[in-house]
Amino acid sequence: MKGHLAYITRLAEMEKIVVAGPFGNDGNRRGILIFNCDTKEEVEQLLITDPSFLPVN
Repeated sequence: MKGHLAYITRLAEMEKIVVAGPFGNDGNRRGILIFNCDTKEEVEQLLITDPSFLPVN
């Protein structure tokens, strides 16, 4: 969790996310990030660097 929170802080400092927050449950998907990026590919590259990233099938 520490790595994930550091990741979110870094993205916020870079102004790459505008909203981040938890859902408040214990499911597989526990939160949301809303990105400020020009392309889908940029978002995908940022997501895979998140220590808590879980691919969506």
